[in-house]
Amino acid sequence: ISFVEEVLKADKLKEELREKKQKEQVDADLQASIEKSLKAEHERKDDDGGTQLKQDKEEDAKKEEEEEKAEKKWSTENSVCRLEIGIGGETVGHIDFELFDDTVPKTAKNFRVLCGGEYKYWAEKNSITPPSGAKMSYEGVPIHRIIPSFMVQSGDTTRGNGTGGMSIYGSKFADESFSGKAGKHSIGYAFFIDFVTCK
Repeated sequence: ISFVEEVLKADKLKEELREKKQKEQVDADLQASIEKSLKAEHERKDDDGGTQLKQDKEEDAKKEEEEEKAEKKWSTENSVCRLEIGIGGETVGHIDFELFDDTVPKTAKNFRVLCGGEYKYWAEKNSITPPSGAKMSYEGVPIHRIIPSFMVQSGDTTRGNGTGGMSIYGSKFADESFSGKAGKHSIGYAFFIDFVTCK
């Protein structure tokens, strides 16, 4: 009986050792699987981070290129004015204008002063009394005329509908280069933005 008991104990011990080894192997396999998954996730994040970094660099390079183009575009002695365009009280974009100070200095100054809201300062500097009721600024002035695929018209600083407005020099002033639609020496407040090539 003693021999049989010893054999049974030995078999039980062997079974326990086998189960322990199996459990250790399962644990080792599970740990290896977890480590493999973590490594793969880490590599994926690194790849994503690298991709994002690459995209950021590409965007920065594109932005720098656009800024350089803008600088080259406006590398001129002429004035540049920006008008922000709004719809329903919200700004939706802007338009940059190069003013040909070298060709039509008075006309360019008229637009620049009205565009920049400088009339009060300019009038005081030149001892001019601002006209009563005239806003004398393009800020908030509506685009009162739109012809699709042709042009838009704006600049009426008094009535906002194309029947009012005035220049910084008074109602009208003399042509410097070419005559406007209203006839000779009829330059005033209004401006057109053409969508087609002017000839």
